[in-house]
Amino acid sequence: MGTMVNTVESVEASQDKGVMTVLETADGAPLAEQVVFDPSCGEFSQHSGQAPKQVYTQYAGKTMTIRREAGDGITVEVDGKDEPKFAARLRAWLDRDRNLYPDHAVRVKEKWDLSKNLAHVLNARHGEEITGFCRLDSVKTVKGREFAELGISCAMIGTMFGTMQIETAVEGSAWVDLATGRVAKMDLAGDVRVSGSGRARLRDGRVIPTSALGDGKFEYHELCVAAKPHKDAIASGDGQ
Repeated sequence: MGTMVNTVESVEASQDKGVMTVLETADGAPLAEQVVFDPSCGEFSQHSGQAPKQVYTQYAGKTMTIRREAGDGITVEVDGKDEPKFAARLRAWLDRDRNLYPDHAVRVKEKWDLSKNLAHVLNARHGEEITGFCRLDSVKTVKGREFAELGISCAMIGTMFGTMQIETAVEGSAWVDLATGRVAKMDLAGDVRVSGSGRARLRDGRVIPTSALGDGKFEYHELCVAAKPHKDAIASGDGQ
């Protein structure tokens, strides 16, 4: 009835951090990787009137070996022991950077559709529908290595709490190391808007129809750098 009943502020953040070593490759694509996850991997959340909550992921502080098997299967070892329960969650790990690739050769300034792939990159929740596009903005040489600079834009629409509609518009860029195909850096940011209607219980016990409206910010950051300097696997001229 035009009266403000309540305001709510919510913060949610997650982090995955670790040191990755490629153990085996075929035709330039990784077949097996070892990841030593940092103990800080997990999720943080805080809601109005509540204490902050920190939840660490099951693989925080553990060492995982992810290996591609025949067909589309993978196996996962955690601290040297087979852990099939992680296989479904990490199935796309070995191909994670390919989510940004076009399915055909492209020219500079050309766009391609990423709608089906961005759900994996953004870890979409709440059943969002995602529309996304990527564009090859340039190819540049940085410290002797060639990188493709990609422009990314996408929009997400979904629901939360069953009645609230959530809309997110995100833009940003990614840098792909052309020698390895790895995403070296990706930064996405945008606005989130939530709206909907339902019924709320007041302090005096009455239940009244209400509508809600809110907005916020979304950020996603990814960084992949060499853990230490290394020499070429085959040294020039020594035959080894």
